[in-house]
Amino acid sequence: MRIRSYFPLFLFFLTISVFFGCGEDDEGGGASSSSSQSSITPDTSRLRAVSDSYAYAYSYLDWDKANFGAYDQLGAGWDSTGGESRAYIKFDFSSVLNTAEIKKAVLRLFYLSNSGDNGVDLGIYNVTSSWLEGGGTYHPGELEKKAAPGELSWTQQPSMGAREAVFNPGAKQLDWIDIDITPMVMKWLNGTQNNGLVIKAEGALSNSVGTSVYRFASKERDVNNDKPKGEFKGPMLILYTIGGSGSSSSLSSAAASSNSQNSDSSLSSSSSSSSTSANNWAGWPLPQWCPAKPEAGLIHMYYYQNSNPDSVTCEYYESGQLHKEWPWFDGLEYGVAKTYHENGVLQEEVPYKFGNVIGVAKQYYTSGQLYMWEPYNENGNHDGIITWYYEGIDQVFQEWSYVDGKRHGMEKVYRKNGQLSEEISYANDKKHGTMRYYYENGQIKYEATWIEDKLDGMRKEYYENGQIESEMFFAAGKVGGLAKGYFESGEVKYRIHYVDGLKHGREEFYFKNGALKSCIIYDRGTKAASCMQ
Repeated sequence: MRIRSYFPLFLFFLTISVFFGCGEDDEGGGASSSSSQSSITPDTSRLRAVSDSYAYAYSYLDWDKANFGAYDQLGAGWDSTGGESRAYIKFDFSSVLNTAEIKKAVLRLFYLSNSGDNGVDLGIYNVTSSWLEGGGTYHPGELEKKAAPGELSWTQQPSMGAREAVFNPGAKQLDWIDIDITPMVMKWLNGTQNNGLVIKAEGALSNSVGTSVYRFASKERDVNNDKPKGEFKGPMLILYTIGGSGSSSSLSSAAASSNSQNSDSSLSSSSSSSSTSANNWAGWPLPQWCPAKPEAGLIHMYYYQNSNPDSVTCEYYESGQLHKEWPWFDGLEYGVAKTYHENGVLQEEVPYKFGNVIGVAKQYYTSGQLYMWEPYNENGNHDGIITWYYEGIDQVFQEWSYVDGKRHGMEKVYRKNGQLSEEISYANDKKHGTMRYYYENGQIKYEATWIEDKLDGMRKEYYENGQIESEMFFAAGKVGGLAKGYFESGEVKYRIHYVDGLKHGREEFYFKNGALKSCIIYDRGTKAASCMQ
């Protein structure tokens, strides 16, 4: 896995947090007026579940009576054999300073796996009575301990109210799923008792319905169990806020908790190229997030958007030219980080997802021409062909082939005229197969066979005219047998005997006319005698 980090040390830079407005203009059509910053502190904008568990209807080994509050997974869906699973989740809003500023709430779940297919949708319902998470867990093949009174189990479920949302996790697993539950959260914030929510299978459920049991990470899930490692993967509630209707707005971000906010400011209409609200300046929000002419060497900006990123860090050259801009979500790089040459031309763009590079990273020459193409898969590993290009011409310089982070396939190097210069075969991150180098005239210069990073078979070198120059036989990386060298005209130049990588037997060198030049007898790598007559 490749993780690129561009986050600078704030001790060496002046940090300015700039908030861009994304509310609509006032009815009069003029620029929006400034308003106070969001009063939700950064560390509470991502609320982690305070309770989560699930209930399973299957009576086998008393699963229907068991509590799974300490288990690291939440199940929800339908099993044609065991029946229904329901996931219960609860959040605590006591740390939110001003709930009136919340404009949107998104439930975020880490989707682990699915037993069966994804033919059953899931509904999210309001829970209308209390329940206890409990401390039980799953014990494969053992009779489960019954839940204590009040603890969640299938036979001790709380009551539920109306359905608030419907979703289908889909086929893509080991990834985040976002579900908008704003109406439900607004009810809680406006006085409805908050007993949490339940996720359950939708539709008519019977044995004729295929199995669709979705599993999500619970708050007990070890942060290193799944990629990206080190990241909390339990249920989260993401709160979006707007500071009134003015031009100052933000998406509450845990990313902000690591930044100084001693010099917060709002972007006024005078900072824009027009008298419209701040979110209408030319760089909003793409292709360039950062202002072209900053007030300082480093700023950190917050955006209110329906999608990522929620903040962007901008770094500048001493000349004031933008150097780097990279987006953040929940304290991790998320989005396309960009680096610029000092002439303003894009130098590099790297797509991030929760701190890992996922997608195609690209590098460019100062002219703007593509220099490097670097693909990554969903695991954050190189996957595909990394390609380099010559400057000034439309020609590939080098290609490296990867499969899930390991070199696999042919690596090739080309000359400017497009002619192949080198090729090396890899398998599972090791040299495996044919290696060849070529002269400019296309003739083979060198060829050998590798087996799991070791030379194996005949290795040959050639003169530019195609005449063989030398040949040696290898087995598991060690030369053995008779090695021969030749003059360019074809006459024998030397003959050397090897055993297990050591000279053993006669070593003979010849003049071009065929006369013996020298002769030495070796014994397991040690000179034993001369064989000259």
